[in-house]
Amino acid sequence: MSAAIMAAAAAIREENRVLGAFRVAGATAPDRAQPLTQLGVASSPAVTQLVAARILVEQRPDRWYLDERAVVAYRAPERQRVLMAAGLAAVTLLGGLATALLLALRRR
Repeated sequence: MSAAIMAAAAAIREENRVLGAFRVAGATAPDRAQPLTQLGVASSPAVTQLVAARILVEQRPDRWYLDERAVVAYRAPERQRVLMAAGLAAVTLLGGLATALLLALRRR
């Protein structure tokens, strides 16, 4: 696995850890906002990215909540890329199987 893929996977895991901390604590609405330190998610690149994407929203000074609708919008392009990659892999696999079958039939 390449270093870039491993780094991307680690970043996604960290984002998921942060999102999970908000969900477990119930900090998913403005009236349930909590301090990052109480959630166990001190400032990190993942927190910075999620704040920039407006997924983590500051309600009051040092009181944050998770906007679930923003998570869906943020991850929609990611899902589309995964589905496209899976479709391409399936077409490539089927093409390879068809070629192998044709070669096997030709040898008979």
